[in-house]
Amino acid sequence: MGKYYSEEFSAVSKERDEYEKSITDFIFRCEKGKEKQRREFMSPEDYALSPEHFRNEFIKMLGFPLNLPIEKPKLINKTFVAKDGDINIYRMQFEVLDGIKYYGIFFEQSKSDAPFLIGFHGKEGTPEVCSSIYKDSSNYNHMIRRATDRGASVFVGQNLLWNKNEYKEDYDREWVDSRLRRLGGSVVALELYITSCLLSYFAENHGINMNKVGAFGLSYGGMYTVLFSAIDKRVKACCSCSWFSDTDGHTFPDWCHKNAEFTFGNAQIAGLVAPRPMALAMGNADQIFNGQGTLLEGEMVKEYYKAFNKQDNLICYLFDGVHEFDTTDKGLNFLFEALND
Repeated sequence: MGKYYSEEFSAVSKERDEYEKSITDFIFRCEKGKEKQRREFMSPEDYALSPEHFRNEFIKMLGFPLNLPIEKPKLINKTFVAKDGDINIYRMQFEVLDGIKYYGIFFEQSKSDAPFLIGFHGKEGTPEVCSSIYKDSSNYNHMIRRATDRGASVFVGQNLLWNKNEYKEDYDREWVDSRLRRLGGSVVALELYITSCLLSYFAENHGINMNKVGAFGLSYGGMYTVLFSAIDKRVKACCSCSWFSDTDGHTFPDWCHKNAEFTFGNAQIAGLVAPRPMALAMGNADQIFNGQGTLLEGEMVKEYYKAFNKQDNLICYLFDGVHEFDTTDKGLNFLFEALND
């Protein structure tokens, strides 16, 4: 057999490079006019006239299992962890959707009629980290315990986001997400559905005041805070830190949904919370997101609140800090004032 022709890899470097760049150019061409189309799809005036229509369209976009009725989760285990002042700390495990086992930590106030908050940790986080049980809370800045110190009961669950290398407990979120997308949903839709089911559990079994239900979170948890508040009207007020920014800066697969470029950008998703009180915060030295994008996108969210004449129910601001939960208490003050009003 004769020797076949061969050449160096670099012989077609130009062609490979041009192919990659041409795909990017193609995407930019397809995206042209996207912001205008999003505004036309869900104008503040149309949203104010028919909020449930747009909420249902958003839920439809997120897909399975949010298209299923909210079910009552089964409590598998409730373990007393500690008593800390007026707080009883429990680790709780639930079964949802006939076999999914989900756990979290519940910080329960001894007094009745306390605000009830759902907390969301960020990427590589756990309920223990954000509640100061591990590592003195890292960049969460004692997020959960600052809320309990103000008199709130808080439940924070474990989403499929913990640090695999640190905890030596492996998982493949992308695999899970891809399989759920084949079923018409996503891992984000699944975890939002589970959260709605858990809120139903606490409403039925712990006598929480449904007029004092809130949500808050950092980073990925900031995303979950906004999305959960958008789809579940039982959330009366929320505080999202270090996530809300320019839609184009949010390119993780978990933050991108089919046809969202022309329907639900970050401003429209946050707009679905209107007219309920919402705080959107970003550090002015955040290493991941551009704070100016937060303010610019926030101006669009304000239009949805203006449509209800409820501009005071929204604050969107920068704080002096990095990718962390705001230490100034501005967002938490706003959240608790809304829940205790």
